[in-house]
Amino acid sequence: MEALLRPDVEITVAEGKVWKGRSHTLILIFLHETRLRRAVEKDVAALQAMQTKRKQATPKPKTKPSVSGNWLPRKDKSMTRATISSLPRPTGSSFFQSPICSAF
Repeated sequence: MEALLRPDVEITVAEGKVWKGRSHTLILIFLHETRLRRAVEKDVAALQAMQTKRKQATPKPKTKPSVSGNWLPRKDKSMTRATISSLPRPTGSSFFQSPICSAF
């Protein structure tokens, strides 16, 4: 009967036999993976609980936040994050001119 099968079907049947022969090993691997995943999830939950406790126990600083980085004032006096498009661009004629200096 096997002589009548097409080559691609024969390959598939051979792979199926290999998978069936190694099914016990695969079941053990999946079981081990499940146990590891549960252990990691349990440890992550414990870590998040500890971090939450630590954040709640840490007193908040009463200092005013400082303005740093590339924050620029807007016209309405509020602060906004500067982007490259919001920075002034040199004009074609002023880009390569030397700065005006009284030393020359």
